[in-house]
Amino acid sequence: MNVPRLKLPLYVQLLGWFFLNLLLLMIGLSYFARGELGLSLNALLDGAAGAQIDGLAGKLAGELASEERTNWDHVLRQVTTNREVQLVLVTSSGTHVAGPPTVLPSQVLEQLAELRRQRQMDRWAERERSKLTREEDAPPDGPPPGEGEEAPLRLEGRPPPPRRGAPPNPWQRRRGAPKVMVSAGDPSRYWLLVGLPLRELGHREASPGVLLVISKTISGGGLLFDPTPWWVLVGAVVFSAVFWVPFVVRITRSVGDMDRAARRIAEGQFDVELQSRWGDELDHLGVSINHLAVQLRRFVTGQKRFLGDVSHELCTPLARMEMALGILEQRADARQAEYVQDVREEVRVMGDLVHELLEFSKAGLAEKQRETIPVELCALIRRVAQREGVGDTQLLWQLPATLTVNAQPELVARAVGNVLRNALRYAGAAGPITISSEVTSQGITVWICDCGPGVPPEALGKLGEPFFRPELARTREGGGFGLGLAIVKTCMAACGGRLELRLGRPKGLEVGLQFPPAPRPGAS
Repeated sequence: MNVPRLKLPLYVQLLGWFFLNLLLLMIGLSYFARGELGLSLNALLDGAAGAQIDGLAGKLAGELASEERTNWDHVLRQVTTNREVQLVLVTSSGTHVAGPPTVLPSQVLEQLAELRRQRQMDRWAERERSKLTREEDAPPDGPPPGEGEEAPLRLEGRPPPPRRGAPPNPWQRRRGAPKVMVSAGDPSRYWLLVGLPLRELGHREASPGVLLVISKTISGGGLLFDPTPWWVLVGAVVFSAVFWVPFVVRITRSVGDMDRAARRIAEGQFDVELQSRWGDELDHLGVSINHLAVQLRRFVTGQKRFLGDVSHELCTPLARMEMALGILEQRADARQAEYVQDVREEVRVMGDLVHELLEFSKAGLAEKQRETIPVELCALIRRVAQREGVGDTQLLWQLPATLTVNAQPELVARAVGNVLRNALRYAGAAGPITISSEVTSQGITVWICDCGPGVPPEALGKLGEPFFRPELARTREGGGFGLGLAIVKTCMAACGGRLELRLGRPKGLEVGLQFPPAPRPGAS
């Protein structure tokens, strides 16, 4: 089963690949940061947001110390005007102190337990430092330690070390007030825990407490998370994309020009010229395509000129042969006359072939840049039909009488004559030949459609190639050398148009002669 592939323009692929690379890079850096540096939500507290929270905690501690405990709920409501967060005071064991009553999730209780443990270790470390300081200031009781020896540390009463494999304590890594941020609860909320000393009015000693900042969003109205650095990152990405666009557009434009040039060369139109602007590999490729077009034009023109010269030189001996055969036929007896007639038929076929070769070479050597004139198609096609012996009963006219195109009349007449001749030869007895027109943005197309057997679908793309004939036409009785549509194609190219072919419905062959759009009146 063939899965259809999504076809995207080259510039979309290039920009998409750039953004995919950027996305993968950001994901990789994120996982590296989480795995190697242990960054999580707490990493947001080390920047401007952390300093803002420290300021809020300091302000709140001062306000609480100057108020009675019964007024602490009012202080929590007044200390911040941010309506996106909720402030709650608890002890390190989770006991509610002030603010709206709140059920603490298990993750928050775990962080409170880590805070108590960290405070115990801090007190133990402070006590050990005090002991060392007192021992250093006291006079020595015995001989000093030997060279290279150190006085032993007293480790009595040390809290148990953290268990192996446990994550690092986030309370140890904060600057300013100790703080930790977690996401917990159902529905999920963001909980910021800030260590805060609670001192009541008139008391000198402060008890350890914790300020809970609860928010539905990670930003918390700008208190928990400052989005400014991320907007800077987005701006950098947008700037990078805008910076890349001219480069990508230049590449895709060059590739598009080369694609159109290659298509024109494949259609036999060698008047292409790609501009060289930057001197890179794409420009070198464009120069090579220009050189290829020039060489192919020389080769094809030389081939057609040689073919025309040979055909012209063959006309004289063929005419002499026909004259000699005419004289021989008059002098031959009844038995010899049959052989002479066979030879004359072969000479006639050879003469027709030479004539078509001459027509093909003339059409190919016609100057495309020759000045065109307005041509009334309906009148011209009627004259050609009379010349080819097509009766009015065999034609179905659907062509406007005033339809006019800019072209070379003799080339148009030659093209129409070959199409009508083929239609009469292969489908004249199958039904009428319809002549109609179609006007689009691409130009004006005259359709000549017959009701014959048509051609095999696989042969449709090869029609118009010199000496190609579909299988249905490969008979001696059918005649033709495979040059009729090749002449039509060459004549249309010389007029700036093109030949179009399609199968009729339900049968037949439809030949389209497409002319370029006529210039607007007054246009230069």
